Amino acid sequence: RDRPGPRRDDPRAAGGRPGEQAVPPRCGGDVGRGCDPAPAPAVVGDTAVFGERGPAPQADDHAAGLEERDLVAGAGIGRACALAFAREGAKIAALARRSDPLESLVAEITKQGGEALAVTADVTNSEEIELAVKAAVDRFGPFHILVNSAGIPFIGTAESTSETDWNRVLSVNLTGTFLVSRAAIPVLRQAGGGSIVNLGSVYGLVARCERAAYAASKGGVTLLTQ
Repeated sequence: RDRPGPRRDDPRAAGGRPGEQAVPPRCGGDVGRGCDPAPAPAVVGDTAVFGERGPAPQADDHAAGLEERDLVAGAGIGRACALAFAREGAKIAALARRSDPLESLVAEITKQGGEALAVTADVTNSEEIELAVKAAVDRFGPFHILVNSAGIPFIGTAESTSETDWNRVLSVNLTGTFLVSRAAIPVLRQAGGGSIVNLGSVYGLVARCERAAYAASKGGVTLLTQ
């Protein structure tokens, strides 16, 4: 059985929930430095756990939320986040690598009386991410919430995992989270502050056999968030 991650009162969870990162409204230098005092993080929800025994998440699952407007994924957890934000009256900018799930999501939100924008991009491509963030801002203005949900699972030990598979998992799960966050931080500051919510995994806190690349990537997301 999978072992649960640390309780919220566990010292390992110190510094905020593993899947959440607050961006100060006015900071000099890197986020988290040069701010006095730092504002309290905006709580958007608990860290999500990717279920590896169900349908595998697609590499293009990604979500970003905007206050009064949201940027979210076309499938999986990102899609669920998009629909939840839309139900609360947010406008949605949906980002994914494939256009089909995006069109389906936008159609569903529009049918329910909401407003949504579809943006195709690969979270591992920094140029595409920069353009995607610009498209969201051009349509809805500066946003206050980013939810990173891009992720792919992989089963394999350190010995059995090829370099290609290792790089693929780290590129989507960890580097993708970094690239989207980096592109969004200036916008969050422009908006006066906001939050970055990174969807992690219990394997980012407690390792498991045959999850070498996946656990490493999610552990990286946890520490990047903190």
